Amino acid sequence: MTAGVASNRLWVENAGTGRVKIKISVTAIAEKFKANAAVLALLSKKFGRPKGNFRLVRGKTSKNKLYEIVE
Repeated sequence: MTAGVASNRLWVENAGTGRVKIKISVTAIAEKFKANAAVLALLSKKFGRPKGNFRLVRGKTSKNKLYEIVE
């Protein structure tokens, strides 16, 4: 996750051995968890699921985050 960029963006990269890594850039700054909220909104929009279906598993204060999609 990269914060404070010119536009919100989500793209997928090959992480090897059949895995993918979702890369996200958001315009929100990494202050008071504003960037985390922007990431959640972008995931919700791109995957067409409510924000409540995404749970931050690890990385609350890190640029490397792990989200779980829950039903």
